[in-house]
Amino acid sequence: MQQASYVEVYKWAYALASKILESEGDKRLRDLYYAIRGEETPGRFYNSLAKELGDLRFADGLEVYGKRDLLTHTQGDSFHLVKAAILLAFINAVGENQTKGAGEGGAQ
Repeated sequence: MQQASYVEVYKWAYALASKILESEGDKRLRDLYYAIRGEETPGRFYNSLAKELGDLRFADGLEVYGKRDLLTHTQGDSFHLVKAAILLAFINAVGENQTKGAGEGGAQ
């Protein structure tokens, strides 16, 4: 997998996380993070991610199914890099959301 693909995965996951934060809040994104982080094989990771995203209120607008090849046809280090990109994007989105909240409403 090329480096650009990891960037593409990160950007997709970050945009997804931002959308979840806007519509369903911090707790829902954290629940999603914890639900998928333990999956150690590409197929199980994808299935878990797709199942969790299918439960979201705005699920009909998601592009997770278009990412299936990228998420399931990876092996070894490549899979772990894709998984890390997704999880890192989720963490960064939560962190930025908290920073924005602290900046708007003072210290929390």
